[in-house]
Amino acid sequence: RYESGLDNSPMYDGAFFNATVAVDGAFAVGQMELYDVGMASMFVQEAESLSELARLLGRADDVAALSARAAAQRALIKAHLWDAESGIFVNRFWNGTFYRRISPTSFYALMAGAATDEQAAAMVEQWLHSPERFCIAKDGDMQGNHDDCYWGLPSIQRSDPAFPP
Repeated sequence: RYESGLDNSPMYDGAFFNATVAVDGAFAVGQMELYDVGMASMFVQEAESLSELARLLGRADDVAALSARAAAQRALIKAHLWDAESGIFVNRFWNGTFYRRISPTSFYALMAGAATDEQAAAMVEQWLHSPERFCIAKDGDMQGNHDDCYWGLPSIQRSDPAFPP
């Protein structure tokens, strides 16, 4: 949906895409009006990967700039996308409210290094290992999961109305 990389996920179902941010004749530029955990976290990973390539090429100025870019985005994720009430990183609308539809991209903040150890542990225990949410059994044996949650990580949490039975 809107080039998110999650074409079949119901995470982006809804009316939060502004199709006419800029219009020039028949050409229109649209924009998702959502600060996305997954996209922001992938940006951090991209900057870190490019920084490593720059290091291998001996481009110290680029290493510093890309590392700073990654650190700045990581800090923004930490400051704005952690929802203490839910205990997970959550997409946020431009008006500051959290988007309550939780998908696996909330866990991308772990890859970006945005979570504290306590936040990461809470996300795994309360979300990843929960049979009501992401259905990943601690031992990988599906024990304790509902009958409709038998595959790996689903594209949306099990308690979401769009979860496929």
